[in-house]
Amino acid sequence: MLRLFVGIEFPPELKLRLSLLETGIPGARWVDPGNFHLTLRFIGEVDEGVAADIDEALSRLRGRRFTLQLAGTGVFGGNRPHALWVGVERDPDLVALRDKIEQALIRLGLEPEPRKFAPHITLARLRDRGPPRFSRSQRAVPRRAVAGRAFQPDRQLSDKIRLDL
Repeated sequence: MLRLFVGIEFPPELKLRLSLLETGIPGARWVDPGNFHLTLRFIGEVDEGVAADIDEALSRLRGRRFTLQLAGTGVFGGNRPHALWVGVERDPDLVALRDKIEQALIRLGLEPEPRKFAPHITLARLRDRGPPRFSRSQRAVPRRAVAGRAFQPDRQLSDKIRLDL
């Protein structure tokens, strides 16, 4: 069985900048900066035959070039947060690409993704379920690290989906 997702990888300089946020929050289990990505669709565990079908279907998809704009930080989980993230603005071409991926996977017989698409980069999983506490200097770091940051995904990633296995 293979655990699959479809994602966009980030350039090394952005990964480095985001890694500066990974400090000083008790109970945080930080994501390795080499693994930072924008998940367009989590697929989960499938056998190798289904994985090959998915790869074939996604290799035919094309999308318009777009720019990803980072947009602040936040948590998932409300009063009991479980993940710390950096947001990505919902560019119409990004959403259209995500929708094409979703439709291709549904045509293959996969269940539709029940969650609303919330583009983000996960920085940490939180074990201490209280709200993360940022010091004054830590609150400034996220703004400096993500404010106004934009990039165009690699041509390979925007014109042809890469299936991350």
